[in-house]
Amino acid sequence: MVIPKPGKPDYSVPKAYRMISLLPTLSKTIEHVALARMTVFAPNCLSPLQCPCRKGYSPLDTMHLILEKVHKASNDTLYSSALFRDIYGAFDKVLHQRLAKIMTINNFLPYLVDWVQSYLSDRLVQIMDGAASEPTSTTIQVGIPQGSPLSSFLFHVYSSPLCHNHQRLGVDLIVFYVDDYCLLAISVSWQWNATTLTAAGNQLQLEANQGGMNFDLSKTELLHFPCRKDLPTANLPGVQFGEHDIGNNLEQRWVGVFFDGTLRPTLHIEKHTAKAGTTLYKLTPLLKKLKPEMASRLIKATVIPALTFGLEIYTRNHINNREVVPINMWLKAAAKIVTGGWQKAELRAICAEAGLHAPYPLIKKCAILGAARLLDRPPTHPVHSLLPWNRPKAYNLKAGTRNYARPWTANQGHASHLQINGILNNILPLIQDIPQPTRLAKPVICVYIQQYTLEDFDKRPKPPHTYPPRAPNNTGAKGLLLRRLCHWISSIRLGHGWFPQYLKRIGPHNGKCPWCRANDTN
Repeated sequence: MVIPKPGKPDYSVPKAYRMISLLPTLSKTIEHVALARMTVFAPNCLSPLQCPCRKGYSPLDTMHLILEKVHKASNDTLYSSALFRDIYGAFDKVLHQRLAKIMTINNFLPYLVDWVQSYLSDRLVQIMDGAASEPTSTTIQVGIPQGSPLSSFLFHVYSSPLCHNHQRLGVDLIVFYVDDYCLLAISVSWQWNATTLTAAGNQLQLEANQGGMNFDLSKTELLHFPCRKDLPTANLPGVQFGEHDIGNNLEQRWVGVFFDGTLRPTLHIEKHTAKAGTTLYKLTPLLKKLKPEMASRLIKATVIPALTFGLEIYTRNHINNREVVPINMWLKAAAKIVTGGWQKAELRAICAEAGLHAPYPLIKKCAILGAARLLDRPPTHPVHSLLPWNRPKAYNLKAGTRNYARPWTANQGHASHLQINGILNNILPLIQDIPQPTRLAKPVICVYIQQYTLEDFDKRPKPPHTYPPRAPNNTGAKGLLLRRLCHWISSIRLGHGWFPQYLKRIGPHNGKCPWCRANDTN
């Protein structure tokens, strides 16, 4: 099946389309069974820095590893730079015989090797675009199907020779996500980093050529990270591969996370709120036809994940009010669709009416869950060795003297100098009394989220609800007019808290409202 990629400028070129293999359901069931048996042998061949395809590994862990190195280098007054590369047509370049050889070397059981060879051989393809299809099928001699559950795992096994021993390339870190590679270099200057990354990129290309793979130069990008207050600019030294010169890129996207030279979440929030807004716009006709409860659930399942994806990466420091403005805007738009509220309604009240979290509790919830996931990493995971109670004391010292990341103790406070320290600060009250914290139980995390991150507006059961406005106590012509005005307002879906915020209250408070302050008598 040929599917056009969204956002491409020219759809007359083949690269603007994605090929998806439509496989039988029974075939995918068998592939899942085979994948479960082959993942047992993953530690034999896959590098710990190859994050997907294994339980307890997440693509966001690669961002934690990169930013941990970057922040530590910045505290050591060192400069860091990253080179991002993408393998051109990754799944279509897999040679079947080479894949069987790599699996045999890494002690995969013979029947699994034979099954994979039988699965990949004698494959036929027939291309269709929805309106027409080829009259005949074509035999495929190389490659793996892109729509298969086995695809990413088999490609990781195939590319595993490139992923071991990053010291051979002269870089400080190399992480992978399927066909995306990131090489990180740290030194005393950006110029030295550019020279190191040029040599490492050329060496990696030579090794990839042995497996029939080639890196796409059009998707190769360079990003220089800041060093303390020294921010990178566009005219910094770049890298060179043959006749192609690649300069410093001020914006970068890696595993769905956007970041720039400032390492602030502004760019990431803008990009993902735009995606969430597009999703909400397309779902609006359907949401208006649903009951409020069902509309709220649909927004939580579609819009909220797009709005908050990768946000935990930036919870090392506080996200300020200016950076939260796009989240406020789209949460308010989603809540208005559910409740039919006013344009100038108070944000926390309208979110509570729609059964949605307010912006800051939502961000805090992402931070807590992200910190809990870091504690849930297995001992073989590279993040596990960087947890404060596992790393050596020398890791915390700057130039052998200044201790910018103190050892993890109950009285440590908020040590936000390093990436993982800053993330774990979000659940510090849960783990500060434990010498070496391990996996936190899910009920404990849920109780902590309810206690520390949700406000009273977010605790209303079974939202949305509609409350009538308060009736005035005045009598006479003025009181009658105000009573009629309140009766007209009550016919509109109006969440409690909006009317008191934007219309003048008349008469004393009856004290029976659990959502307002007890001392509010105006």
